[in-house]
Amino acid sequence: FTLVFPVTVSFPDSTQTTVNSPEELGQAAHDWNKNHPGQHARPEFLFPITVTLKDGTQVVVNSREELKAIKDACRG
Repeated sequence: FTLVFPVTVSFPDSTQTTVNSPEELGQAAHDWNKNHPGQHARPEFLFPITVTLKDGTQVVVNSREELKAIKDACRG
């Protein structure tokens, strides 16, 4: 599956940012970690998000648990 952008993510200090591509997502994480030495963190999605499955179907994902279930189903 792939993410449908834009998506909004949150960081441990409660800041949020909206990103429009995988590259922007990586850059946002890099920038946050650079500006918060000693606090390595990954951004968390603010749900709901939309993903596109391999067959082209779009699915609205409402929680981390739903996203994990989709990941697990894709792995087989």
